[in-house]
Amino acid sequence: MFTTGSKFFFGAAIIGLVAAIVYGTSSGDPIFTGTIVLVSLTIVASLLGGVVSVIRDGNRPATAGGEPVAPTHQVAPYSLWPIALAFAAGVTALGIAVDNRAFLLGLVALLVVGIEWAVQGWADGASADPAYNKAVRGKFMHALEFPVVGALGVGIVGFLFSRLMLTLHENAAVVVFVVVGALVLGGAVILAGAPGLAKRALPVFGVVGFAGLLAAGVVGIARGEADHTELQEKTGNAVALKSNPEAVITITEGKLSVDKLTIPKGITANLLFRNDDKEARELVVVGKRARKEGTQTVVEQFTAQTEAIAGGKVALLTVRLPKPGEYDFYVADEAGSKVATGKVVVP
Repeated sequence: MFTTGSKFFFGAAIIGLVAAIVYGTSSGDPIFTGTIVLVSLTIVASLLGGVVSVIRDGNRPATAGGEPVAPTHQVAPYSLWPIALAFAAGVTALGIAVDNRAFLLGLVALLVVGIEWAVQGWADGASADPAYNKAVRGKFMHALEFPVVGALGVGIVGFLFSRLMLTLHENAAVVVFVVVGALVLGGAVILAGAPGLAKRALPVFGVVGFAGLLAAGVVGIARGEADHTELQEKTGNAVALKSNPEAVITITEGKLSVDKLTIPKGITANLLFRNDDKEARELVVVGKRARKEGTQTVVEQFTAQTEAIAGGKVALLTVRLPKPGEYDFYVADEAGSKVATGKVVVP
């Protein structure tokens, strides 16, 4: 006969098996990661169900020959696991629709929270002494739950919060970050000032906070990342202008503003490259350097180049030419073909 606890695990195993079959057949790839996770969930839940059934939910039989004693009724303590399970289920459902990462993270959270809730229920019925029950639970779970639950909590909260921040523009993101921080700090101050209130209010704060975060994450994923091109361009230009460039090279309609540069030997020089063409361009400098190979000195050629930047963008190239001579530099398109060439003189 199945015990109460084993029914929960066997039910989870059946759900996991059905989900694995549906997911595996619908995805078109029977060895897809999601199928493996669901099959693993089925195996683990079945194993736990068998263990719980064998130990009869941890209930010890009455002493032989003794009179049965009616258990003392006690009110179950407050628990955040139902809230956490609902939150994990919401993340899993969200992941099925929009993001495989959230789906896998939600599945792991469901498994962990389900085990935590089951162990909490078992420990609460171990005796009529709440302190003893708490000690029993801690003996089995504290070594695992602090790192695992902490990592899952940080991962889920961080993922959802990042989706919200990435969908906002820079000014709105700052405002939201300040407001959320102020709310968290204010709630912590209120709970710390009223310890008696904290136990009853914490579930409420948890429900409201998790629901708000989940809703914000859904909105962020639906909207996608905001366009920060203008901010990146302003930042790139500001950094480039503050870099004290040795020379400024501009290409306009295939022509260079400077076709001959003089760079002192051995110094680290910053070259500011601006693309005023419509197509993407990159700046390439060809130089030579010497290196030791045993007792011989070998002179080899090297190149330094920027990434290909679109029209109107600015890039910074840092070069160091240790040997005197005359070297080439050129501007190329995305295919690597030269568009314009010049010379670098190292006295």
